[in-house]
Amino acid sequence: VGDTVKGFAYTDMKQKLRLTTLEVTATQDQFGWGRVTEVRKDLGVFVDTGLPDKEIVVSLDILPVLKELWPKKGDQLYIRLEVDKKDRIWGLLAYQEDFQRL
Repeated sequence: VGDTVKGFAYTDMKQKLRLTTLEVTATQDQFGWGRVTEVRKDLGVFVDTGLPDKEIVVSLDILPVLKELWPKKGDQLYIRLEVDKKDRIWGLLAYQEDFQRL
């Protein structure tokens, strides 16, 4: 009792509120690596960033128009998280200058 716990709060794929104390690779303030787990031409690519029961979507709106250039299942992406007005979490791809800071 009285201890402080550091964690990451989110809504999982079943729309349940969750809190994890596991290390999350990407946040709103920090880029991190994630692995592409699924590609959906109607939505974008799903990325595993370490959140239990949650994959982050990188929207087709920010992916190349040519779907042949999209990341493929198993690819690693360097992303950060963004929360929209409906409280949905999306992945944003890193730019060249973000890689230069590595």
